[in-house]
Parts: sequence; C-alpha cells; structure tokens
Amino acid sequence: MRPPVTQAASIASRIARAARAAEKKSDKTKQGEIAVALKQLKKAKKTTETTNPTDLNDAKDTPTQPQDNDTPAAGHPKAGGRPTGTTTVKDISETTRYQALSSYRNSYTFYPHNDYPLGETISKVLASTKGAGPSGKDKFPDNVEVVSPALCDDIINYIGPDLDKHKGCDIIDLHPGACLWSQKIHDYLKPRRHLLLEPDERYLDPFIKPLLDQKDSAYRHSFLPGAHPKSYWGTYDRIFDDHLLPKRVPLGKNDPRLREPNNSLLVIGSLVRRYPERNKANNVHFPSLVLHHMAEAAQVNSMFQRYGLVRMLLWVPEEIIPSVLPNSMLFKLGYSVSLEAALDITQVVGGDRWSLTRSEATKAQKHQQRRDQLDTWSSRRVLASMQEKGMTLPEHRRPEMHQRALVTDDKALQDYNPIRLPEGMNFSQSLAHIEKEIKQLEEFPTLPKVSRYKFAEQPHRYKFTNTSEEITTPTELNRCGRFVDIWGVQIALELEYNATKSTMSEELRLDAHSRLVATSIKLKKLFELLFQKRTRKSMTVLLDELFALCKKNTMLAWDRRPYEPLIVAEEEFWPRFPMQLLDITPRPEALGNDLMDTAEANQVRRGLIKALFTHPSSPLLESIERLGAGAREGLVVPEFTDPLAGGRIDPSQLLTKDITREQLNALTKAYIEWPFRPIGAEAIEAQAMLQESVEV
Repeated sequence: MRPPVTQAASIASRIARAARAAEKKSDKTKQGEIAVALKQLKKAKKTTETTNPTDLNDAKDTPTQPQDNDTPAAGHPKAGGRPTGTTTVKDISETTRYQALSSYRNSYTFYPHNDYPLGETISKVLASTKGAGPSGKDKFPDNVEVVSPALCDDIINYIGPDLDKHKGCDIIDLHPGACLWSQKIHDYLKPRRHLLLEPDERYLDPFIKPLLDQKDSAYRHSFLPGAHPKSYWGTYDRIFDDHLLPKRVPLGKNDPRLREPNNSLLVIGSLVRRYPERNKANNVHFPSLVLHHMAEAAQVNSMFQRYGLVRMLLWVPEEIIPSVLPNSMLFKLGYSVSLEAALDITQVVGGDRWSLTRSEATKAQKHQQRRDQLDTWSSRRVLASMQEKGMTLPEHRRPEMHQRALVTDDKALQDYNPIRLPEGMNFSQSLAHIEKEIKQLEEFPTLPKVSRYKFAEQPHRYKFTNTSEEITTPTELNRCGRFVDIWGVQIALELEYNATKSTMSEELRLDAHSRLVATSIKLKKLFELLFQKRTRKSMTVLLDELFALCKKNTMLAWDRRPYEPLIVAEEEFWPRFPMQLLDITPRPEALGNDLMDTAEANQVRRGLIKALFTHPSSPLLESIERLGAGAREGLVVPEFTDPLAGGRIDPSQLLTKDITREQLNALTKAYIEWPFRPIGAEAIEAQAMLQESVEV
C-alpha cells in the first residue's frame, strides 16, 4: 500500500481532474466521483495523523542522536552556552516541526532543555500539563522561570557596575519562583535583607526553604502578593515591620528626598505570572496593568516609593515590549507616553527585535519604515554611547543590528538623513534654496507630460532605505525624494534658526521667522498637491519616522537607549516563553503647584493623554482644540514652537503622537492654570469626546 501522504496527494489530484471535467460537462457522474474522492481523502488524512503523531512524547524521542549539521554554534544562545568541542544533542527547538509553529501556545513550550536541568525540576514540581491559560489577552503560561545560569551571569557582568551602588541594600523580590535569578542578584549585591514575596506555596519547600535555612540567612519569605491584578497595594504597608524588612519611616509630604533616588532599596522580580479571575471577560493584561500601577506610584510616592525613588528590575513578557518601548512611531500610543512620563525604562535583556518572532511571522508586516538603514543608524548612536562607557556585548548575545553597526561607517548612513543643510550653504543661502525648490514643485502639476518626465529625472539628495522604496511607484519615487529633500532642509533650518536667533538682529530674526512659517505652510499644501492619497499615507509614516530619529534629541525612548539589550533564547526559560528584563528608574521631576498637588496634577496629565490619544495621528492642535472651547488659544505652550524641544515653528505641522515628554508636562501645567478647564481626568476625556461629537 502506498504511504498515506502519497495516497492523499493522488486523491487530491483526482478530485481536481474530476472537478474540471464536471464543470465543463455538468456531469452528475463526475460530481459523484468528487464526493467519493473526498471521503477517501478524509480517511487518508486520518491515517496520516495516526502514523505521524506530533505529541510531546514523539517529539521527545526525535532529537536522540547528535546532529552536527543542525547543531547551533557553540556559545550562541541557542546552544545554551555549551563549551566548544562538546558533543551536542539536537534540541526540540531545532526541529522543523517546532520552528514551523506560529504560536507559543503548544505542548512543546513545556519541553525542558537538556542543558538546563532546573527546567526539568520545575516542571516536576509544578506538574503542569496545560499548554497555556485561557485564550484572549493573556497569552503567556501560568508561571515562567529563568533556568539559564549563564544568562544571569551575563546580565550581572553587563550591568554590574551600575548595580554596585545598591550593594548592601534591602531587596523586595516579586514572584521569585525557582529563585535562580534571585540568588544571582543576592550573591552579587549581598543585601542586608532579601524579601521573597512568593504567594505560590509549591515553590516553598524545593526552592525557597533551602535559602531560608542557610546560616545567618538574609532571606525572608512571605505569601503576601507583591503584584496582583487586584490586591497587592496593602502589602507594602505591612512588610516594613522589622521581621520581613527593617522598619522604615515614610518621608514627609514636602520632603525633597521623595524625589531623589533611594539606593538603599531595590525591587526585582517577574510580572509573568497568571492569577485566576472569575470574570474572564474584558480582563486587563496583568503585566501592563502592574507597570501602569508602578508608574503611578512613582509619581505620587506611594507603595515602596514612599521612602524615595526606588529602582526596579522586572521580567515582563516579550509581547508587551512594543507598547512599553516602541521602536517605531507607529506604535507610540497613550500607554507608552504615560509610562515614559513617569519612568525611564531601559531594556536589558530581550529577543532580537529585528528578527520576526514566531508570533509575528503570521502577521502582515506593513509600513516597516524603521527597518534597514535607519535602525542601523540608531544602533550606531548606541554603539558610540557604549564605547564611551566601556561596555561591550558578548559575541553570542549581540543583536543583528548591533553586528551591522560594528561594520558600518557613519558616512555611509548620512545619505539617509534628510535633516541637514545643503553642503556648502549657510542659513540664508539654504532658505533661498528651498524657496526656489518649492516654487519649482508648485509648477509641476501645470507642466506638460514631456516636461514632467524631464523634471522627474532631476536627482535628489535623500536616499531611500530598502523598505522605503516600496512606498510608491517608480515614477513617483523621484518626486518623493525631491519633497523629502526640501522637507529635511526645512526642519534643519528651523533647528538652526532656534539655535542662532539670539545672535540675529531683530529685523533679520523677524524676516527669517516669517519666511520659515511661509515655506512650512507651502510644503503642507504641496504635499496634498503632488501625491495621491495612498502615497500620502506612506509618506506621512516615513516623514514621521525621520522626524523622530534624525535629530539630535531623538523622540523615542528606544532610540535614546544607553546600550543594546542582551539577546536571549527562549529555551533559557521554562516554559519556553520569551521574557524581557527591564531596568526601570522613576523620573525625579514631579507635577503640581500652588493650585494643585502632585496626585491631582498626575490625574490631570493622565486625563490629557487619554483625551489626546483617541486620535494619535491627528494634528496636535486639533486634538487640543477638542479639550474645550478656546483650548487652542489658551493651551499652545512655547514648547510646541521650539524645534529643540521637539516642536515646529508652525505647530500645526505636529501630529498628536509627536508630542514629547517636555511638551506634555508643559501642556499639563498650562491646563492646570487654564480658567476654563473641566475638573478631573474623566471630565477631561468626556469634554474631548463631546467636542468631537459636536464637530462631527
């Protein structure tokens, strides 16, 4: 008998032939043959599934023999840090079946790696057989643990010098679980007291009790929750009792030390933990919710922030990173703006953001304007910062873009930056140059076709990235390049004007300002005139990315990262669900004045973010106008017209998502002093929605 797969292919071929014949002749006999063949195909499919099982036990038996050709290079994260020259066994992650999976929600996720026996121990302790929790927003397993000692050592070696200021501190450890990461941090910092907040009693006997039983142990344990979807705030009122942690006196309301770093306390732990909920409908994503709580606590000095600003090292699921630290303006939304306003977040460990994960591979990747050369440019800036600090990435934990940055020259990337003055021209000459270019482009729609072709052949300075070339047709590409050239010079002129206007005479300053405003308005009209709707949409994305990246003060926190994150392999966790480590430091500045205290001012800012980011791609001034009658006149702060603060000379050119942290704080302060403001965060949002409905 033929193999089932071959048999199924043969039957499928018969179905296709019979279908074509039946379509031509409308023959009922042929249609009957199709029905019979379909039944045979279903039987063959069942036979295939029986003879080719894909359950965990069969997968377990597959990688029993060394496969030299399929084994990853020694030292690579996929190799788990195996020493060179050692005979290796093919892991389940290297099989074709595993690599073809489009989700982490499968039984292979719970298969321990041979190089990390801790994963096998944890799997036996938890006795977990479920692939994942309920479907919906929570797509990670109930518990995820770090099982790679080499990963922990690499982290401490990488950021250890910055952790030295916390030696001898008290540590609050959220969901320590199997305690591998906890022990590594403990051994390095040698804390005075290390509190393990682990509510899951299954971890107590095998992992936590041996630490508590050590001689002169600094460890303490409590079943109190350190992070929970509903109830954990009271925990931090109870743990500073001299038994769990040394007693501390909360600082006074107006004590300046509240907004200063408190290096005597450190919070570490994991937010990748599932808590069962009775009402599973409309559940908030747990890690995102807790991060939001931490940001609020840092702003108003609540929870453990009552003793000064406390640093946090938290493991989070990979899937929330784009919303926490967006690496593109497309992903900059109200949530990330709210976090950035309160916290300085740096990614220490993560997957390679330039390689699609299995969960992303099935999604349509549209408008990926930040790939290729622009991301390499961002990495070049980070590389320079790392070299100044003397930091180097281990070779086996380097992301792809860092590798490119090491072999790329800054001069080669300069053509991808349109925000610069023309070579050999000063301010006045550059301004006259773009006025002339704009006039030529304004005449383009009136030119005959022959002249248009000649016009299109004129060279442009800006060089499109590999991805950006796909934004339009070849005939429009040259026109797009000419427009980006002029737009980039306009931004560069605004920056130059703002930096040098104090040295200009009043007459020259007023003339330059009026001409720059005029060219900005003309460029906006020209954008509508030159390009079709589809091209305008793609060009808007491209210009937004260039505006965020190609300036001295970059707009995204990701582009301001002090170092590249260490690359981690999913098998260094159990289950094999990728986690990321975030280094979180509260920002010292706080809102509030004589009219309003910090908590109320923070509520106002939260309401403004919600109201503004209902339409993140709308013009910023239109979003402000929705806040209430007269808001556009009363709330346009100077930061909106300051190019060095992320503004434009003509603020109508700004989009809502272009708003920077400094501009948001200035807007909040202006709103507090505005006599016509609604009261409370909910009132702000309601007023914005009401104003929007009136306009419609």
